[in-house]
Amino acid sequence: MKKLVVLIAFLFLVGCSSGSSPFDESIDEVDSSGGSVIVNEKAYHMEPGGYRWERKTLSGTEVVMTDAASPNQIAESMEPIQVKKGETVSFQFEKEKANLTVYLWSETERLNEVELEDNTFHIPDETGYYIYEVVAQWRNGEVSYTFTCEVKD
Repeated sequence: MKKLVVLIAFLFLVGCSSGSSPFDESIDEVDSSGGSVIVNEKAYHMEPGGYRWERKTLSGTEVVMTDAASPNQIAESMEPIQVKKGETVSFQFEKEKANLTVYLWSETERLNEVELEDNTFHIPDETGYYIYEVVAQWRNGEVSYTFTCEVKD
């Protein structure tokens, strides 16, 4: 019994001593490398939002999920990328390639999915302000990113 108490205390101390959970390392590897949106051969930061991440452990599967502001709310504090009509947009991630889904947002809601071809799409031909959500999926989870564009004449 005494050995069991010592073992439990040791595991508790080891678990608490790192100051971070195993999820922090997993998601930080993806989230801190982040993603970039590429327009006219220049990389721009995408703002990360919510994420879901999972990993297998000896006792099963652990899942971490966060809730974040919606892309239209995140966009309120972002400086839009100045783009030209019809320019090509692509994406770059430092980690392994992600499966991407891109959505166009209005100032109040998600409007529609943007059609991608080889993880690229073209900026609309209409002037205006555009909010995009990029959902990047990897084997262990997904992260939502936001970026904004402004198309001028």
